[in-house]
Amino acid sequence: VMARGIDGTPQTPWQDIEAPLFALRAMGAEVDPEEAEVLPKIMDMFARFPQHPRLRYAATLVIGRYTEWTYEHPQYVPFQLSYIVEGFKDREIAAASAQALKYLCQDCSRFLAAHWAELLQFFAETASSGTLEDADVIEFAEALAHVVSAVQAPETPAALEAFCLPVARELDALLKRAEAFERDGAQAALLLDRLGVFLRFVHVDGNAPAEDLIARIILQTWPLVAAVLHRFAADAQVAESACKFLRVTAEFYGAVLRPEIGQVVDAIVNAFRSTGLGVYLWLARRIIGVSSTLATDNAAALQLTATIVERMSEAALSLFATTSFSDAPETTEDYFRMIERAVETAPGYVLNMNMFPLIFQAAAAALDVNHFHAQIAVLRAWAQFLGPTRRHLRLIRDSSADSHYDAYPVNRVVDLCAANGLDVAARLLLGMMHRFDRENVAEAADVFVSLTVIASDGPCIITAQLENPPLPTVCEWAQTALTQVPEANLSTADKQAFLQDLADHIQRRQWSKVKSLVSDFSASFWRRNSAKN
Repeated sequence: VMARGIDGTPQTPWQDIEAPLFALRAMGAEVDPEEAEVLPKIMDMFARFPQHPRLRYAATLVIGRYTEWTYEHPQYVPFQLSYIVEGFKDREIAAASAQALKYLCQDCSRFLAAHWAELLQFFAETASSGTLEDADVIEFAEALAHVVSAVQAPETPAALEAFCLPVARELDALLKRAEAFERDGAQAALLLDRLGVFLRFVHVDGNAPAEDLIARIILQTWPLVAAVLHRFAADAQVAESACKFLRVTAEFYGAVLRPEIGQVVDAIVNAFRSTGLGVYLWLARRIIGVSSTLATDNAAALQLTATIVERMSEAALSLFATTSFSDAPETTEDYFRMIERAVETAPGYVLNMNMFPLIFQAAAAALDVNHFHAQIAVLRAWAQFLGPTRRHLRLIRDSSADSHYDAYPVNRVVDLCAANGLDVAARLLLGMMHRFDRENVAEAADVFVSLTVIASDGPCIITAQLENPPLPTVCEWAQTALTQVPEANLSTADKQAFLQDLADHIQRRQWSKVKSLVSDFSASFWRRNSAKN
């Protein structure tokens, strides 16, 4: 079909060629990279295609889709690179060119490494021309990172400097400029994105001079990032770019960032305190996730996690004291995802913190949040609070030994559940009945069961009274919660039937049946009352 389109009359519609190109792109995953009969004939046609932007756009995407094939047929690299580069001159094609170049450089970097200087020069010219959208500039930067990774060791430092230093100089000049412009924030964000993406995808492992140079670049760039955060902390776009850059340095260059991690934490805490933007909590969670590489030893890593949790929580709880969780759903989600990661990473430190009872109470109040993703984050934080304690209690009961939880603060969690369980149980039960998104009910039911196990068996187990029956505490909490539901929505008979079944399952320690009971009860209530509404 494409051959007929190329060899047809000048009036042949370009759509006659475009449609097969889309089909060719769609079947890319099914084509053997070593195929040598049909694809070479197709690729040879590209140079003869009519000059139409829509057609060139489709052809460029095909090149990007078949870069694994091109790796096995490197004779096509020069033409494909030229074809892609030519597309950057046309705004209609530039996005496709950026994407195709990224994949060509990723899969065929060994064949392009010798041309790194020309590619960097072309990048500098194109990025400053205004032809590309910001997202296309970032894809181009990623493409260059793959090429620089393939550059031979003696030349690698020069290639790194050629990309990174101009970006750093431009950012430094922007920050030092006496006159401020409206686009300064967006430009600072783009520069950080370019450098962050490049550092994310460039690989120089084992090349000592290149590794040393990257370390110097990161340490020299950090004061600039700190200045950006100080100046543009409340600008969501800039904050996101700065945090993404710091996430790259923390996760991929942790040993390099280690000397500055205290300053990084200070900067993001101050930025969050002044703006309330959730992206700073997102970065805090990522730092906690790699705390072992950002600290000199395990004790320092645990202390780093505890410090972040304490300082971020002070700021977050201050915010939530004046702003409801539902009015700040993204911040709620990011905060409790950070807390979940922290408890998973350092339970002994976090659960024993002096301010953890305040975090526990805030998590209870946050169960009222009415946004889907925030609900998930809060419920998963609760799963992390209660799930491990439930498992440890089972181990203790099964073994009649204390050794299983010497390092885990079981007592702390049991005491917190005893003190705050009514509030938590009521919000969970009423939430499952009418407030939680239906997709989140199963997770909420799991949390309710964990709370039930801890409140029913925990006090007896931690005092070694293993022969005692489960306490009826959760039934009392559930009864109190259900008094808030009007008779018109739930009859007294239905309430009593539910409470009786709950008491029976608890006394028999049939925890899976407790989950089924609360799930079915809340689903039945929701169906009946949603129909009324």
